[in-house]
Amino acid sequence: MRVITADEIDRALTYPALIEAFQKIRDSYNVNGLGQIAAMATLDELPYYRKNFQKIVATRRRLSPMLAELAQQAGRQNLHPTALRNLTT
Repeated sequence: MRVITADEIDRALTYPALIEAFQKIRDSYNVNGLGQIAAMATLDELPYYRKNFQKIVATRRRLSPMLAELAQQAGRQNLHPTALRNLTT
């Protein structure tokens, strides 16, 4: 693996054609440093995130039938989906 130096990056930024060439060969799965830190922090706290994921899944399961019913009511009344909030008041 070859490391690109800061001087090489500086030179590359002055040549638009070179930037275009880099874009063509760039790996689409690149992650910046902050993204890597966030990913590592998430992995360090995986039990916490799994518990939250379970809460999200449970909430979606509970709300999905209610939202489907509201959508049907809106359809029967020819309401725009944004008008659903009026059906709940």
